[in-house]
Amino acid sequence: LVWLPPVLPENVRLIVSTLPGRPLDEIQKRYWPTLKIELLSADERRKLIAEYLAQHAKALNAARVERIAAAPPSANPLYLRVLLDELRLVRTHEELEERIGDYLKAESPYALYEKVIARWEQDYEGDSDLVGDTLSLLWAARRGLTETELLQALGKDGEPLPRAKWSPLFLAMSDALISRGGLLTFAHDFLRTAVENAYLPTEQNQQLAHLRLAEYLKQYFQQDSLSIERLIDELPWQLAEAKEWQRLETLLTDRDFFEVAWQRDQFEFKAYWTQIESGSDLRLVEAFRPLILHPESEPDKKHLLRLDHLLADTGHPNESLKLRTSLVDHFRATGDSSNLQATLGNQAVILRARGDLDGAMALHKEAERLCRQLGNLDGLQRTLDNQAVI
Repeated sequence: LVWLPPVLPENVRLIVSTLPGRPLDEIQKRYWPTLKIELLSADERRKLIAEYLAQHAKALNAARVERIAAAPPSANPLYLRVLLDELRLVRTHEELEERIGDYLKAESPYALYEKVIARWEQDYEGDSDLVGDTLSLLWAARRGLTETELLQALGKDGEPLPRAKWSPLFLAMSDALISRGGLLTFAHDFLRTAVENAYLPTEQNQQLAHLRLAEYLKQYFQQDSLSIERLIDELPWQLAEAKEWQRLETLLTDRDFFEVAWQRDQFEFKAYWTQIESGSDLRLVEAFRPLILHPESEPDKKHLLRLDHLLADTGHPNESLKLRTSLVDHFRATGDSSNLQATLGNQAVILRARGDLDGAMALHKEAERLCRQLGNLDGLQRTLDNQAVI
């Protein structure tokens, strides 16, 4: 909960819900008052069964109500809700009795959803893998998929899946899904776990699901059917989850992708490089070795600046210093005082860390003079602060 202030203003009240785990542990560390939601009593189950079905003009006889209410798993509100959603779709009394008996064999929401998934397959797949493919794609997505993205990913030969084939399944699943910012995803982890058990039980299955989604993202971005924001948010994450380290390195070293992804979230960009180096023999320094050895050959100095910060922030000061020295020479030669003062400060930071305090101070003094000439108060504040540290 790093995004949540530990102390709230007096006029603010916040109500959160969570399962046991790290979020609850953090809340308890803050000594916030908590209320544990207990399981439903038998009377509450009977009332919920009658009232919920009545909203859909449905009802069960007293014997069936009692049978469901007496089942221990029905004490879980989610379990009971999913069960009732399934029963209200049954058309005949004979089938109803059979469904109740089958569903009540499930001892948890996870197991119940596995039975629901089997029913979806029976009703909507025919000779296709529509249910499994849809649920696997949603499982693999980082934050979810738009309906358009799902239809495209489920399509064949470059054509999206027809809505007429997709809509009945979507309507059947709608109570189990939630839309966040237009992205469809599972409403809770019970269904996610059931999907994983049914379709993605092994690490290899899961990696293939992530790779399939990565292939889709790349294909439709190249066809201008996907925004760069969606690509940056999803594609590198999918490649990391698929452990496709070489392809992820190729993506991160792409000049255009580097620029946009760095501007969007440089912390995440650096985290991907950490994953690459942890999971493979690939190394950041080797990926950019030609530029590190010959920075003067790079015409786009902004690209060098981004690479410089990436190297410095990931523990490569020597390589970063080489780039910064080249940038200082370039900005000095071209008379670019604004970029020169900033790069002098960056160069000085590395010298200070290496123990060359005199060299660092000299660079900060030069940066100070430039900032005063330019009237750059922000830069002046930074260089004076660095001088004070020395």
